[in-house]
Amino acid sequence: MTNSTGTAADRGVDPVDPAVVLAALASMVEDTEASIVRLQAVREAQLAVAQRFAEDLAAQSGPVRGGSADLSQRAVAAELAAVLHMSDRVVQGRMMRAADLMSKFPHTMQAFTEARINAAHVRLIQDTGTRLDDKVRAEFEQVAVQACIGETPHRAKQIIERVAERLAPRSLTERHQDAQKNRRVWREDLGDGQKALGLIHSAAIIDGIYDRLTQQARMIKSANTKAAKDAAAGLAPDQGGLGDPDDDRTTDQLRADLCADTLLTGAASGHDTPAGLLSAIQARVEVTIPAFTAMAPDTARTGATACGAPTGAGSAFGVRVEQPGGPAGAAAPFPPCSESGPSNPRNSPADNPSTPSPPGSSPVAPQRGNACSPTPSPGPSSPWTTTGPTPTCGGSCTHGIPGAGSRPVDFHPAPKTSTTPSTPPMAVQPTKATSAACVADIMC
Repeated sequence: MTNSTGTAADRGVDPVDPAVVLAALASMVEDTEASIVRLQAVREAQLAVAQRFAEDLAAQSGPVRGGSADLSQRAVAAELAAVLHMSDRVVQGRMMRAADLMSKFPHTMQAFTEARINAAHVRLIQDTGTRLDDKVRAEFEQVAVQACIGETPHRAKQIIERVAERLAPRSLTERHQDAQKNRRVWREDLGDGQKALGLIHSAAIIDGIYDRLTQQARMIKSANTKAAKDAAAGLAPDQGGLGDPDDDRTTDQLRADLCADTLLTGAASGHDTPAGLLSAIQARVEVTIPAFTAMAPDTARTGATACGAPTGAGSAFGVRVEQPGGPAGAAAPFPPCSESGPSNPRNSPADNPSTPSPPGSSPVAPQRGNACSPTPSPGPSSPWTTTGPTPTCGGSCTHGIPGAGSRPVDFHPAPKTSTTPSTPPMAVQPTKATSAACVADIMC
């Protein structure tokens, strides 16, 4: 009698024994991993066939040229990329790599298909053996595959690199000189306001930089520990020392801070001039101005319209400018419009406290047919207030304006400070003052 894992079931063994359960799990994971590795090998073979197919398409179209071959490869890669949900350039690179594996590393591909090595082993063997000649690559491949069986890629890497170094046609010095041409510095975004700085240089220089930063960080850590002990004992701190009892940075954080401090304030002694041109820090400031800020007029209150809207703020070119502290999309509050203005001395804010008009208002040409027209609308439902010294809007500048909605404008009455007698309603002459707030609502 056998169980699901294929092993014989022993009646004298407890099936709930942890050792038995663990053995069964290990066996199932091993079988699953072997199946996944075989499928990965099949996928590499399919990508290699796709690369050969693209090359055949380019050959059928005429003499093989760089442009036509690349177009064929990109066309095939685009079809596969839609299935793999990857970029066509990434798929194209994988196709070329798979074709190289099939043609130059057949023994490695065979071991990959049999699940004796996994994809990480294959990538290690292929990257290391690419620089070898065809005459010695077969010998290298046999040794590399045997070194990878049963070992992790990290442990097998030393053996593989040692074998490749022994079979390499070029010396280490020559390869190092070619590799030095690829030294560079780059940066990449990490999110949350962080970035990473990378450096590729010779091994001796990189090890020297890291060792120096480590020594400095350990020196500061030791000084901080001593300063904390002195502070706990009540001793006076050393003003000229490195120690800080409140410094709780880790060694990695100290390395990063020391590296940034050295790069920003240090001098390139091997490249600098006697005048110190490279050691000088040249600041550069970049200012980003939003488009709406550049379009908006000066925010200084140089004047006000008849309805209290400042001429130096509000909307620019018909674009609504939101006021600070207000809700998004809300317009700035303006007092209700009024027919009283500075041009009519008989109608002042003191005469009618319900219709304040700030000083310095500029007259605007009257507009007929809206709620701010000087001609009152007849009927009991009219928004005009016909009683009182001046016909004004009934608390809102949106009545009768198509598309303006029904959003009322906030109204704050001004205190009564004058006792000038008011003029009867029929004696009021229409002025040229019109609410700029109404115009702003129409524009917006």
